[in-house]
Amino acid sequence: MEPLIPLDSLKQALGQMTPSGSDSDQAFVRVVRMSFRMDCTDRFVLLFEENKGRIAGHEGCRFVYLLRCGDTFFTISGWDRPEDLETYRTSALFGDVWKKTKSWLSEPAQAWSCPITAWALHGA
Repeated sequence: MEPLIPLDSLKQALGQMTPSGSDSDQAFVRVVRMSFRMDCTDRFVLLFEENKGRIAGHEGCRFVYLLRCGDTFFTISGWDRPEDLETYRTSALFGDVWKKTKSWLSEPAQAWSCPITAWALHGA
């Protein structure tokens, strides 16, 4: 896998996410897998670089990173609460970024939300 971020930076961000111990503390990590047409990968990287600060600055977002493996990318983001992600997903920023991103996909994106109830970083 070809990271677009230093892996130590991702490990540090993930390590700062506190495992939740109650229903009121719902921190989670969101992973989105996207495969792009080969002629669109550079456009996507540029779009991500232009917007990652605005995404990470959205209320409740702790971090956002991008990993790459050929024409397949994974965004990894940490969120305080599911409502924070939903607010971002209904924002004009998401609408603009997703409209462009979706037009470059070679297959439908897949997404997973992983609540932080137990945490272990291997090799950290």
